[in-house]
Amino acid sequence: MCSSDLCLAPSSQPVRVTPLHAAVRAGQAVVPVAAVGGWIYSQYVEVHVFSWLVPMLIAVAGSTSDLLRRNATPSRRPAVVGVAAGLLGTALGFRLFPHGPHDPLHPWHEVWLPYLAAVVAALVWPLVLGPSPQRPEPAV
Repeated sequence: MCSSDLCLAPSSQPVRVTPLHAAVRAGQAVVPVAAVGGWIYSQYVEVHVFSWLVPMLIAVAGSTSDLLRRNATPSRRPAVVGVAAGLLGTALGFRLFPHGPHDPLHPWHEVWLPYLAAVVAALVWPLVLGPSPQRPEPAV
C-alpha cells in the first residue's frame, strides 16, 4: 500500500518512491483522462459556455481520478495531476476539432480562457467539491 512518497514492502519496511516512479503513477491518471476529455472537448471548442466549462470538468476529473486511485487524503499532487490533465486534454481538444484543427496555442487571445479555466478548476475543486473531512460515526 502506497502513500504519497512511501510504500510498504511485504516486509512492512518503508521504501522511498523515486521521482520517476511518482511521475509514472501520475501519468497513469493523466493520460486516460486527458485523452477522453480531449476527445469530448473537441466537440465543444467553439461553443460559448462549454468551451471553458469542459476543460474545467477535465481538470476536476484528473484530480479526482488521482485522488481515488491513491485512496488518499487531499494534497498538492491531485491538483498537479488535475492541472496536467486539464491542459493536455484542452490542447488535444483543439487539435481534434472536427471543423479543422486549431493550433492549441495560437492565436492566444482566443485560446487562453479554456486553459485558465482548467487550471483554476484543478486548484479550487478541493475547496468547493472536494471530499469532506472524515467525521466520526455516530454511536448506535
